[in-house]
Amino acid sequence: MSVVQRAVLDTQSNQTLAERLIDQLANRIGGLGVELADIAGSVQEVASRVANQSERFHHLQKTAETMVSANRDIANASQAVQSTTSAAVVEIVQSRSAVDTAVKHIAELVEAVGRIEAWLIAVGSALSQVAKVSGSIEAMRSRLTSWRSMPRSRRRAPEPPAAALLWSRAK
Repeated sequence: MSVVQRAVLDTQSNQTLAERLIDQLANRIGGLGVELADIAGSVQEVASRVANQSERFHHLQKTAETMVSANRDIANASQAVQSTTSAAVVEIVQSRSAVDTAVKHIAELVEAVGRIEAWLIAVGSALSQVAKVSGSIEAMRSRLTSWRSMPRSRRRAPEPPAAALLWSRAK
């Protein structure tokens, strides 16, 4: 082979080498393009999932905020109930003390009424005796007549005392 042929063959082989290199490079770049397209699709799918999860997280965040607010309201209501209950307990204790005092006073009143009843029974008995005596006095009075209550014609002169009689005889 001649040098020219060899040069042509070298150029052709160089060209073929270059073509092969370009073919390989094109194949690799095509594979890389396909991989990049797959990656872009995966990135888009991941971005879609992240957006969906972000919406869910936002919804969960709002739900959590609502629950926190409700828990605060419940805590405030519980605190109000607790303070009301404490006040009610204090009032119940005071009421119980007042009731105990009232019961003691009622017991004292019942005891006093019992004593008054006994006194009234004693007074009633005394009045009954006074009525009997008064009745007896009235009966005696109706039987006895006073010389002053009699008409003058029926009156007897009072008798002089015994000592006066003795002196009068001596005269």
